Amino acid sequence: MKEGITLTQFTTEDIRLLFREELQSYFKEQPIHNLPTKSIILSIDEVCEYAKISKSHCYKLTSQNLIPHSKKGKRLYFNKVEIDNWLLGNPIKTSSQIAEESKNYLKSKGVK
Repeated sequence: MKEGITLTQFTTEDIRLLFREELQSYFKEQPIHNLPTKSIILSIDEVCEYAKISKSHCYKLTSQNLIPHSKKGKRLYFNKVEIDNWLLGNPIKTSSQIAEESKNYLKSKGVK
């Protein structure tokens, strides 16, 4: 930051620009600590607790290939990101989304 300059000489936009430049240069120099460098692997016990399902139900889902998993020997492993996507894979539409889709469908068919 510029030394020895009084902030009263700057407009609000000038101050914002200075802060933005300083923050950008600061973050360019800093390593990113919060981003995972590798996937998070869960055991069957961890995925059951995380997804709030019983162990027997989890085994049933894996045997039917209904839940994403990997198998190494007799052990099952689950990628947390894949489990998150699986859990959120069937979203329920809101009433307004359904109404909007109906309106668009009727409009495309020429119905007023």
